[in-house]
Amino acid sequence: MMKQTMIATLLAVLGTGAGRADDLTWLRAYNVVWNSPSDRALDSMPIGGGNIALNVWSTGEDLLFYIGSSDSWIDGRMPRDVSQVKLGRVRVNLSPNPFSGNFRQKLDLASNSIRISGTAEDGTEVKLRVWVDAFRPVVHMEGNASRPVHATVAVETWRGEGRLDGASVVWRHRNESSSRARATAIAKQGIAAIAESVPDPIGNLTFGGRLSGKGMVGDGSGEGTHEGRRFRYWRLKTAEPMRDVSILAALRIEQDPTVEAWESAVAELEARCRATADEDRDATAEWWRDFWNRSRIVINPGKDADDPAWEVGRNYQLFRAMLAANRSGRFPTLFNGGAFLCEANPDSRQWGHAGFTAQNQRLVYWPMLKSGDGDLLRVGLEFYAARHELQRAWAKHFWKVDGAVFPEGIDVFGMDVRLARKDGTQRPECLQYHWTSCMEFALMMLELGRYTGEDIRRYIPVADAILRFYDQYYRQWNKKNTGRELDENGRLVIYPGNGLEVYAGARNDSAALSGLMALSDALLALPDGILGASDREYYRAFRNRLAPMPTRTWNGHLCISPAEAWKKERLDFNMELPQLYPVFPFRLYGVGRPDLELARNTWLYGYTDEAKQKGHFCWYQGGIFTACLGLTDEAREYALARFLHPRWPPPGKADRGKSPWKLHWMETPDWKVPRYPAFWDCMMFDQRPDMDHGGAGMIQLQEMLLQTAGKRILLLPAWPADWDADFKLHAPQQTVVEGSVRDGKLVSWNVTPEARKGDVTIVGAKE
Repeated sequence: MMKQTMIATLLAVLGTGAGRADDLTWLRAYNVVWNSPSDRALDSMPIGGGNIALNVWSTGEDLLFYIGSSDSWIDGRMPRDVSQVKLGRVRVNLSPNPFSGNFRQKLDLASNSIRISGTAEDGTEVKLRVWVDAFRPVVHMEGNASRPVHATVAVETWRGEGRLDGASVVWRHRNESSSRARATAIAKQGIAAIAESVPDPIGNLTFGGRLSGKGMVGDGSGEGTHEGRRFRYWRLKTAEPMRDVSILAALRIEQDPTVEAWESAVAELEARCRATADEDRDATAEWWRDFWNRSRIVINPGKDADDPAWEVGRNYQLFRAMLAANRSGRFPTLFNGGAFLCEANPDSRQWGHAGFTAQNQRLVYWPMLKSGDGDLLRVGLEFYAARHELQRAWAKHFWKVDGAVFPEGIDVFGMDVRLARKDGTQRPECLQYHWTSCMEFALMMLELGRYTGEDIRRYIPVADAILRFYDQYYRQWNKKNTGRELDENGRLVIYPGNGLEVYAGARNDSAALSGLMALSDALLALPDGILGASDREYYRAFRNRLAPMPTRTWNGHLCISPAEAWKKERLDFNMELPQLYPVFPFRLYGVGRPDLELARNTWLYGYTDEAKQKGHFCWYQGGIFTACLGLTDEAREYALARFLHPRWPPPGKADRGKSPWKLHWMETPDWKVPRYPAFWDCMMFDQRPDMDHGGAGMIQLQEMLLQTAGKRILLLPAWPADWDADFKLHAPQQTVVEGSVRDGKLVSWNVTPEARKGDVTIVGAKE
């Protein structure tokens, strides 16, 4: 007993589970190592930084990497033609070829770099390292050989133009000065009167860069084929064999007024970063050390990939690193592949014309609060904040409403990607009055302030406008339908509405109701001095005007109902559970909150079709719901099924060797799981790597370890007793919680600031 006490005390003093604050030894076990080359780009490793993402792989002959970004968009005739695309592909060839013998490719998570080594037939050994500057859009490849080697490096692209410029390749794609898609949408939508409110983030957008290498000269241009797709290339070569290899790609993605201005800026960046490569490498490594020290979830430390729970923890870290490739972007990380898309056609993605589908995008961003990644989160929030004025103008133009909501499928300009109906509402019917997801982003804005203490006054108008929109818009509708603005009890009637995409013609649906309740409560909880007295009184009155949460008796149990009533149920079209949105994301029910049994009944009995509504992959939220409801056994199985998808079945299925879901792409003879463990393939729903699949998994693991209810911090509300863990997560009021779980017991924990210790309740384990 004395020995255990001393160990626990030592852990608390040193920093739970990780030793010194900058000790990243816990991360080393998660480094991914491959001892053979890859057959295709889909079997690549991801790294990134700033707003640049790379897919790196070797074919055994060449080393290649795609360069992607959240911000590289091409224009088109229609909004649906606007697409996020790659900047290009880089191919490196060394002679003699070192990639054919003793090959090794390693992802070093601590520095977010990839190291490749190999031995040529003549015994020449080569070691290379690829990394992305965390602060500037620059890619470095550096290394050395045991003997001098010949090297060639080429930029390969399938759009835009390029040329050899001395000892560099310059390549770019440039959009027209004013977006054609934007102009088309404005005309077709009939909104010339508010055209000035529609931003144009892609007119004049120019992306590409300059590629250069130490001791290299021009080596011509040509055409080729890769994975069945034609490309053009511009190539450099070493003037003579060299032992040191140093290749740099300076990139630029900007709306520069002229091509000349763009070229001047990218040339300046190339010169600056070639001179400061060592300092930039150190600064980048420091950024990644800080990133990894923000938070962690380590499961069954000391074990390895033979342990499924350990794999869950590893894949959590791998995916979080992918999210960090969009810290400084202007556009959110796309749910369907993000900037890491790497199919044979690396610009083609499932649901590519769905825009920033908020139902999916939200799951990428919710986990960033508890992981302490506010800088990553702000990218998603700023996208909405920057388009808020357009939505206000839209609401006034179409509905004479002084408020705002955002379309579910929002395009780069802020409009409905499908073109809205003539009355300004969304297409198709399942989305016509579906504005619930924008409430989530508004709530994230308010939560960012609650978690970090940041000044979020810039975001308050977004949340405020949503409440005022619902208040005014649905008063108009009810007066039109009944002759009065409110019902007989003085309540707001949300009709016509949509219960997400499942229930059309809904009245007071539980998803929208809980969202409005959560936003009202969050606004009212803002510190004194942030809100004026009149605004505070308005939010209080609005909250009181909302109808109570609808319930129904279903399968013999009282459950939350999807809505008070609805006209059409579309489970063939979408299989979500809007009746559980009051649990997540809007957190009216859950562990430590009132009426937990009602919410649990809703999960256990309150659905129509379990097979459709309780999936474990992509945007399905079963794992999140079970964690928030404290259903530990189910949460455990959902975590395994999600993080080990597709080889681990959902809860209740015993066959561990096969996927339990009959997906059309799994029946293809040459189909195989992508090599990288966090490149989840849910192609029937989203593109690989499925980013909202990973986001939902992160949320679930966090909720299993730490939940909050008001000021209370609840530890281990759904954590399995047979999973050891070291964790560090964030909570509201600038609070950081660290802990270690061993054999079902919380053997040590620490809270910063210490004043918050009294708010902690250990739910699922004993001290």
